[in-house]
Amino acid sequence: MRKFKDRIDREWTLEINVSAVRRVERSTGVNLLKILDKAENGSTLLGRIGTDPLMLVDILFALVKADADKAGVDQDSFDRAFSGDVLLAAHQAFVEELTLFFPDRRVRDLLAALVAKGNQLGQLVVTGSMDAMGRLDVEATASDVLETMRAGLKLRPASESKPTSGNAPASSDSTPDRFDTAN
Repeated sequence: MRKFKDRIDREWTLEINVSAVRRVERSTGVNLLKILDKAENGSTLLGRIGTDPLMLVDILFALVKADADKAGVDQDSFDRAFSGDVLLAAHQAFVEELTLFFPDRRVRDLLAALVAKGNQLGQLVVTGSMDAMGRLDVEATASDVLETMRAGLKLRPASESKPTSGNAPASSDSTPDRFDTAN
């Protein structure tokens, strides 16, 4: 069993077993047994849970529902106690507990390796992005964007830049007067 604390220092214990997997599926529609299955967009359920805090917290609430009920904590109160580092700690506890659930040692090892590589990749992406942002010349980039916009405006034909009236009648003479009282 893995534990984590929420933002208001309540400790939650995760225990993933067959009953918990069924409870999660009933309440969220998420089948934890398909953790490595790929969606149409190529992402795995494991990846989606790691990038979707709403999905993660819904799963966590389903896992701790009995304890939450005993403590008088409803879904909304539970949700409000998650952000930032708490989400990260809860996710890590969830993944560790889920990894231990699977009976096949190879699957557990695969999940552990995937999580480790995912964490490593995430660190490299963040570090690389921060480095790139540090080297970004904001003034030069803004100048390039403005120049590209100016060049694009010069290439546009004049007929496209003038407002048109579309299919409106040429003059008001062709529009009948609804208030004509001559008849």
